[in-house]
Amino acid sequence: MLNDAFIKFKEEMARRGLRVADKIGEGGMGSVYEAFDEALERRAAVKIMRADAGGSAWRERFRREAKFAAKIVHPGVAQVYQAGELESLLYYVMEFVDGEPLSAFLKKARFIESHKNDAEDLIAAGYIKRPDPNMPYFLRDLISPPLADPLHLGRIDELIAAIADILAAVHALDSVHRDIKPSNIMISSDGRVKLVDFGLVKQAVDGDITQANQFVGTFDYMAPEQFRGKNAKISPAGDIYSLGVVYYELAALVKPFEGDDIASLVGAIASKAAVDPREHNEKISAARARIILKCLAKDPSERFASAGELASAIKDLKNAPAANIIDGIKSFFFGLFSSGVEEEPAFSASEGFDATARERRTAVSEPAGREKSQLADKTEVRSAADKTKISRTLFEEAREEYFKNFVTAAVQEKLKQSYDIDSNNIDALLLYFLFLNHGIITRPEFEQKLKLSRESESA
Repeated sequence: MLNDAFIKFKEEMARRGLRVADKIGEGGMGSVYEAFDEALERRAAVKIMRADAGGSAWRERFRREAKFAAKIVHPGVAQVYQAGELESLLYYVMEFVDGEPLSAFLKKARFIESHKNDAEDLIAAGYIKRPDPNMPYFLRDLISPPLADPLHLGRIDELIAAIADILAAVHALDSVHRDIKPSNIMISSDGRVKLVDFGLVKQAVDGDITQANQFVGTFDYMAPEQFRGKNAKISPAGDIYSLGVVYYELAALVKPFEGDDIASLVGAIASKAAVDPREHNEKISAARARIILKCLAKDPSERFASAGELASAIKDLKNAPAANIIDGIKSFFFGLFSSGVEEEPAFSASEGFDATARERRTAVSEPAGREKSQLADKTEVRSAADKTKISRTLFEEAREEYFKNFVTAAVQEKLKQSYDIDSNNIDALLLYFLFLNHGIITRPEFEQKLKLSRESESA
């Protein structure tokens, strides 16, 4: 009997110094148990294949899973300690991940989204608890909808980028995970992310053990090409698609494709374009939506070329908005003081300042009766090093003039030329700030830009 085999398995493992305890997870092929390595005095996890899980093909999958997980050297993959067969049960021992799957967070998020007006009553009844701020974000209890949290999208970006980095390590071994989904993404108690369950991994050097007309993966997260069964062309682009589904789901709390039954779901995945996630969550930026939808492209060649490229695109989201806003604020001030024209810089909340704003404001005609600085005339054919030197010289001249005569047209003009020659000369900009009076600081348009800058930093 299976139960007798498992009892004997536990007894023999205990004699070898590994105490197998309670079941902590279960999948299609086997179950995972917590264990304790007495010799090394550390917690471990043991995955045991169920004897009734399938025939020889499934046993081969299990062996491949253990071998492949042992090959990956990455902090985002649980380390494999040993593997074998005992009492006709295939098993392997691995690093214990103290945490929860990402699917648990999504379950809590959807629940509180549908009960957001009942949070206090649910807390009073003991059904939900107030979140512990010391817990990692994706392990916390929720008492308010995460989509209302201004930091939610930024945290998702960091998580998806981290998973993409793990996938890059998997793909570097000429392999494809084939089952990226929230339940296979673990969040540890210290906030680290771990990718688990390599039971469906496909390696280029392996023979194909997929049966004809057999779909491999979880339907909601499978790429369109995976529904071709044995004829499917499996590539890393499939994992990128699946991760895009997870990204969409976290950002919008709905999946990009749904159906009343399996046939309608598969039909939608294969033929329909994903709805822009901003229709479900208006706080998603246009740049973020483009990344998500690129992951979900029907044609694998139209997705990101690699998981590393996806990770880089997501990481760039954090820097681009703030840089654009700061650049726009610079343009606003230089336009205001150089030209004397109070022109509002073009701005979009999702895209940042218009890239042409600086050109419009710095193309200022020379004041009548005043010649350009001779230094500025010589910059057209200068090297970058020369331009930096000239810019600094102009700045020093402007600063000396400023402390002698305070604000004059000559000071303003030299500072403008200094910055135009070398936009990295922030000292020129800072000296301009000294020209600001209280009336300028409290201008509504300036307050708006300062607010947007702060929001971009917090996101």
